[in-house]
Amino acid sequence: MLRAVHPDAISDMQMLFECGLHDELVAAGMLVPHRKVEQLPPELPVGWAAWEAEKLPIISYPSEWSDAQLRAAALITLEVLRHALRRGMTLKDASAFNVQFCGPRPVFIDLLSFTRLSDDGRWLGYRQFCEHFLGPLAVHRHVPSSQGLPSTSLDGLPLALASATLPTYTWLKPGLMLHIHLHARAAQRANDATLESSVQPARATSPNREAQFGLRLAESLETAVQALAPRSSATSNWSNYRHDNTYSKADEQSKLAFILAAVERAEPRRSVDLGANDGHYARALTARGVACTAVELDAACADAIYESSLAAPHGLLLNTMRVDLANPTPNHGWAGRERASFAQRLRCDLSLSLALIHHLSISRQVPFEAIAAYLVELAPHAIVEYVPPEDPMARQLLAARTGITTSYLETLSADAFRAAFEPHFESLAHSAPLAGGRIVHHFKRRG
Repeated sequence: MLRAVHPDAISDMQMLFECGLHDELVAAGMLVPHRKVEQLPPELPVGWAAWEAEKLPIISYPSEWSDAQLRAAALITLEVLRHALRRGMTLKDASAFNVQFCGPRPVFIDLLSFTRLSDDGRWLGYRQFCEHFLGPLAVHRHVPSSQGLPSTSLDGLPLALASATLPTYTWLKPGLMLHIHLHARAAQRANDATLESSVQPARATSPNREAQFGLRLAESLETAVQALAPRSSATSNWSNYRHDNTYSKADEQSKLAFILAAVERAEPRRSVDLGANDGHYARALTARGVACTAVELDAACADAIYESSLAAPHGLLLNTMRVDLANPTPNHGWAGRERASFAQRLRCDLSLSLALIHHLSISRQVPFEAIAAYLVELAPHAIVEYVPPEDPMARQLLAARTGITTSYLETLSADAFRAAFEPHFESLAHSAPLAGGRIVHHFKRRG
């Protein structure tokens, strides 16, 4: 990917490379490597420059991160800031979109965020950091009813809203009092220029006082972020689902064996596990060298997948995304073209939909035909588990619905399932019936 640089910013880019900051951050695994482009694209205006970034295999957005990921992204932003300050530079912004994940490892990607340290040492990204990172983390940590909400929006969480949402006792927590509550009050009294001067901690007096001031601020923010670890005891209705279902041990082993045999047939390089639950099957793929993105809506499950990937032997092959598959991230940003949709970013070689489509078809009323049409766009190979309406778990979902008729149940039948997938896929194999009549299919895209 090319980053076009306006003539006014070229000196900042030159300083970034000449002072050694770029190489230092790349060597530490904190920054995506960039190289200057000598042969510029003809459409670039005269006087501009360009740098090419190393391409990342998967792009995710902050609204698709678990709280543990958002916290990791916040901490690396502060660490990058510290490195920059020690080299006489700073970050002009602190958007959560400046960070991506390579497996579980956060990495900074925005070359154009780096600029020379100003004479007064103020960090212009301070308010944005609090809105994109600290505010959402604080609300999710201290307001239990908010834990199912996405981590942040395009513009973060407004300070006033974060302050008003947090419980009164958070005024007793120094980091939240200073960086959220007092920050929000100052925002109501002053414009942004005065705001940055009114709420950032007092500057140190030393020969390098500008950098020292920034380092003190980064340390204060890091202390506040470190205190906002996701609740380790967090559980949900789905966090124990793999151990609390109708499968026998033999069925579990048979299902895994079928999936691994399908993987051998498909020989994928990249895969996506839709509705990954605790990430068990996603980890099984990465253990065999297949990169996998585990997609799960449940907040507790998504945090657990991410945390497990940090210590897994093949964790670098496992990405975590928190997405509602019935309402996935659309194209958005300027003219709907600035940021690509979930489906465009997740196209790969193999998709897994295990114990999933009955949730989509019953709870979210998505027809089998629409599911098949969606899966065929994601990957040429699909491993799909069919769960009949007679299955105990499916019956639980049906019990929550009204107006169940015979004709409706027919749309959930095995014949309806096969008819929906047949125009899009050819069947390569299917498992023997498992508990509840479940059958796992390996499909390949037609043509």
